[in-house]
Amino acid sequence: AFGIALALPGITNDGEPRSTRVHDGWIFALVLLGGAALVFAAARVLGGLEARRPLAPERRRRLERAAGLAALALALIGVALSIAFAGRIWHEFTNPVSSQIGSTKNRLGSASSSNRWRWWGEEWHAFTAHPFGGTGAGTFKVIDLRMRKSPITTDEPHSTPLQFLGELGVVGFLLYVAAAVAAAGAIVRARRRAAGAERAAVTALAIGVAAFAAHTAVDMDWNFVATCGPLLLVTGALAGRAAPSPRTAVARRPLLAAAGVVFALGAFYSLAAPWLAQRELDSATSALGRSDLPDAIAHAKRAHSWDPLSTSALLDWAAFEDDAPLKAQDLYRKAVSLEPQSSEVWFALGDFYWGHGAWKPAYDAYSKAWQYDRFGPAGTPCGALDQARHKVLRVWPPSCPRGRPRASTP
Repeated sequence: AFGIALALPGITNDGEPRSTRVHDGWIFALVLLGGAALVFAAARVLGGLEARRPLAPERRRRLERAAGLAALALALIGVALSIAFAGRIWHEFTNPVSSQIGSTKNRLGSASSSNRWRWWGEEWHAFTAHPFGGTGAGTFKVIDLRMRKSPITTDEPHSTPLQFLGELGVVGFLLYVAAAVAAAGAIVRARRRAAGAERAAVTALAIGVAAFAAHTAVDMDWNFVATCGPLLLVTGALAGRAAPSPRTAVARRPLLAAAGVVFALGAFYSLAAPWLAQRELDSATSALGRSDLPDAIAHAKRAHSWDPLSTSALLDWAAFEDDAPLKAQDLYRKAVSLEPQSSEVWFALGDFYWGHGAWKPAYDAYSKAWQYDRFGPAGTPCGALDQARHKVLRVWPPSCPRGRPRASTP
């Protein structure tokens, strides 16, 4: 099934049209279901053969020992090849920041980290600057925009443990590790309690969980319910089997139950609030399209009430209040106070000052935007920053003579 998937452009290639995705998706679905049916049939046949002619324990142990030795031999061969080509592999892994592997099947034959090495270094730098409190959940994009050395950017460092360490600090990382260790301990206990075929099933599922956990070290699986949901479901099911059968009535703990309810409500709100806020912002955009400015302002206010930490809600609200400069300025400054290292927020503030003829504040705001993202709009030659610099300092930079981009050489 994996080999056929590699041959289907709608599954492995980037930029394919939806019609190709649908066509190849159906083929892959049928291949996957057919493979599952073959595995099921083979299991039934082998199970019937073993029921009629049971495998002797000594022979089973020999087969398992041979399989283990074969796996060890393959692992040693892999280690030997890695050592022999260590220099080449390391050079390709720590690729230049301008190198990005495309979403094609060719990436499977490359050892390039596809900019992960740069992103990991940026997140580690963020951690060393804020070791205890971290930079805040979901703030890696701001860190990357400030530190990147190429136009390529991302929202996540592509390493879940490192993301916890950089964004939530030591405390968040220790909570992450504690959850993983607790789950691993529960799975080990579940395996000890199981026997026979059930124990084999627990072992197989545990191997899948371990493989997923290892993969999160080099990617952002944690951010997607489609990938992380099954992991949490399987882990929870295995952990539940580790609990002993209750023999006596459990004492009621109302405070613990109330704390659990409060935690669940907080978790639900943290997921629902951004979604509700975005819906209000979409409604505000629709109202603005109808030239209904008061309604647009009302929707933006409700978006801010749903998600007070959203700078998008504040920026949209401020843009709608442009006819009330003092109110708009206050909203822009609130957005800056929420994300003082966000190039997007500083650039929006600069646009506000520029639109109202405040050249010096606009120049200062654009300069901040450039400081936090040199490849963003503020870094465009002869763009907003250069125009504001000329208004204030009466000079043009070498890349923008007399307010026009320098002519390219023949």
